[in-house]
Amino acid sequence: MSPACQEPLLRAEGLTLRHRQGRHLLSDVDFEIAPGEVVLLLGPSGSGKSTLLKLLSGVLDPRTGWEASGRCQLPGETLDLAEQKVAAGGIVFQNHALFDELSVGGNLAAAADHGRGADPEIEDFARSLLSGIQEDQMPAHLSGGQQQRVAIARSLLARRPLLFFDEPNAGLDPVQTRRLVHLIDILRRQRSLAVVIVAHHAQELLSLADRVMLLDPEEASLREYAPDAPALADYFHLAKAPPDEAAPGMHHPEPPGFGDGSSGRLKARIRPSWWLTYAGQYLWLLALAPSMLAFIVIGGFLSGFVATWSAFQYMPFADYLLPLVHDDTLTALGLTEARILAPLMLSALIAARNSAIIAADVSHRVYTQQIEAMISLNMSHRAYIAGGVLAGSLLGALILTLLLLAVAASASLLTWQVQFPEQSSAVFREAFFRLVFRNGSWLPDGWVWMLAKILPSALAAGALGLLFGYRRKGSVRAINSAIAQAIIFGVSAALLINALVTLIEPIEV
Repeated sequence: MSPACQEPLLRAEGLTLRHRQGRHLLSDVDFEIAPGEVVLLLGPSGSGKSTLLKLLSGVLDPRTGWEASGRCQLPGETLDLAEQKVAAGGIVFQNHALFDELSVGGNLAAAADHGRGADPEIEDFARSLLSGIQEDQMPAHLSGGQQQRVAIARSLLARRPLLFFDEPNAGLDPVQTRRLVHLIDILRRQRSLAVVIVAHHAQELLSLADRVMLLDPEEASLREYAPDAPALADYFHLAKAPPDEAAPGMHHPEPPGFGDGSSGRLKARIRPSWWLTYAGQYLWLLALAPSMLAFIVIGGFLSGFVATWSAFQYMPFADYLLPLVHDDTLTALGLTEARILAPLMLSALIAARNSAIIAADVSHRVYTQQIEAMISLNMSHRAYIAGGVLAGSLLGALILTLLLLAVAASASLLTWQVQFPEQSSAVFREAFFRLVFRNGSWLPDGWVWMLAKILPSALAAGALGLLFGYRRKGSVRAINSAIAQAIIFGVSAALLINALVTLIEPIEV
């Protein structure tokens, strides 16, 4: 049975896609896609082909300003496009959007675990596409063609009824393009997959197509043609012209953004094992990585050294006063370090480093469309990324608090012993910790107030890193700007929190 004779997998009725500023991309359009059908979606550069694809795959960011209306029918379900996301197909992005932190096997497992249940045949077929690729390899070590095959296999494991390709042949040489054509043909013949391909340079893909849909931005319509229709010759002639000549007045497409993936045909899923995976990765990145531990050790050492050296080296009339106030100075020094200097130092260090790292990490995920890939695979990026960042920030702050306090106290002891080599360390310990650990408690006195400074500062740094990271990115410069803003606001928030808590903190001497 030909694709045209089968019940459609997707039927759009009265589809209208308009921008809040008034531009219409589509107006009252009807079309359908049948099982096993390959459809080329063509249009002038900047006409909105990728926007339509994102709408149909459920990853269109509402912040871009696009609003949809009409109905979309899927097998056994009808969706109102004004209220629900379609999520009808898995999308293979132009830049592949593989998850950098996961191996090839991890990328495939993430898709399978969040899909519609296991299917051994699809799993075997997906892995058959990975000839010559080891599952323990990281995406960064793969060639562009290999990354594309992994991205296709990953999308298959999500088990959506359609497969969308966004400019799959962009940047490919003729040999790679022929391999791509062969691969898509296998998907169609062996799996009866319906495939929609957005392409600007589409002549090499015409041999695959059952139909061509041409997006006409002037009339906000979709025109359908047979692959050999003479009218397509005019389109390909215009497509060779510069964008301004081929599509006068067209706007450039919006830079990538993100949605929540919470509505539509398939809801975003949260798997506890994957949440723990992401939370563990962020705990390592934000607290346990050697660079962070070294950062805290250096900061703690300098804090203890400077406070102790200054307290005794620059004491007025030291020759007369020191014998009288030596022990009291140590006691005040211990209390000041534990309750004021250490929380302030740790809060500033965490805010400076982690707000930058979080903003950079999330900005990269937005810019490379990894957030959109998570939505397409039914993965809750809010739970995994945002939740993992905040959990890692909190737990990491607790661990780093213990480390910095220990290092600062050790630095004070070493500095004091250099200044008073004739004194016993027992003298230091007895005086220094007198007001820090009262009544034999193993918890520092005022530990609640210490954490009231450190934990909110860590959360603020994480939240601000997420805030600036999640903003839409159209260039690397935007990523750099997000990092700078996250540092400035993160450190400022940490200092403000410490100042406010210190003002109301009761300290008993």
